[in-house]
Amino acid sequence: FPEFNLEPLTAVINPTPDEIERAAYELLRAPLYSFDIETFGHELACCGFSHRPDLAICIPWNVSQFGNDAIRRLLTSNVPKVPHFGFFDVSFLKYFYNIEVTNWEWDTFIAQRVLNPELPRTLAYLVSIYTREPQGYKQIGRDILDDVKSWDRSMNLNDLWIYNCKDAARTLQIALGQKDEVAENPNFVKTMQFDMIQARELCIDISSAGFLVDHKRQSDIRKIIKDKWVKNQESLNNIVGWIDKKPKYIPDTKVPILFNPRSHKQCQQILYGQFGLTPRRNKGGGVTVDEDAIIGMIAEVKKEYETKVRPDAKNRWLKILIVLK
Repeated sequence: FPEFNLEPLTAVINPTPDEIERAAYELLRAPLYSFDIETFGHELACCGFSHRPDLAICIPWNVSQFGNDAIRRLLTSNVPKVPHFGFFDVSFLKYFYNIEVTNWEWDTFIAQRVLNPELPRTLAYLVSIYTREPQGYKQIGRDILDDVKSWDRSMNLNDLWIYNCKDAARTLQIALGQKDEVAENPNFVKTMQFDMIQARELCIDISSAGFLVDHKRQSDIRKIIKDKWVKNQESLNNIVGWIDKKPKYIPDTKVPILFNPRSHKQCQQILYGQFGLTPRRNKGGGVTVDEDAIIGMIAEVKKEYETKVRPDAKNRWLKILIVLK
């Protein structure tokens, strides 16, 4: 069928006190509801809740004291709750806001590990499996295959709030589907119960307490890595030459980064311009230097190197091969 036939969703964003109170009344009487937070760095941006897959509310943080109190009341209620990868949400809320999430009963990330340990566990992937919503609903300036939690304050807040509502509603929908699957197998039930105990107790305690850091060893490792970076960068600079007109320097050194191999623009300039290799294109027809393109160019350069006889010709292709690798 060409149409998506998407499930309807009423997203309540920037709610009034009456809308918040109405939603809280229904959520606190539901058998289960999902929650999902978004952040601006170390600051809470909003929290979404859903007790029905067709309805969700996003309550912004610090817009009103009434909204803040509602968020705290809903997160600390005795009603069973379900997040996706709740390790982040629960730890963040406890560490930065002293909010103890209670009755974290289910987690869609953990359930996916129990049910399908070999498959991806991102919310975007689970949405594409358990719902009719395409992964593309997450297209608000971030990679749709990533589960993003921290955002830039400059973004459109309405987009963020709608995104938050969709995450909450689809998390609930996924959880309901997963619960049916887990219930069919007694082994899944025991494994899920054990994993949730580990998540609620051991993992959160470890996350809150942190771990000891050997600062001397950390410093030694950083020095080793920086020395390797300096050596490799100097080799690249000598082979490629001056590409960046305003180069940065490796921190705490006088070694300029004349060529940045992480810059697609500079890589294209070197490989397709200076070295004259055949430009590779992606499925959309655009010129690319992605992993597949690099692998193809390595094969091309190896073939040219092996067929050359003159030392200067062989050295030219060897130089290109070193840069590619």
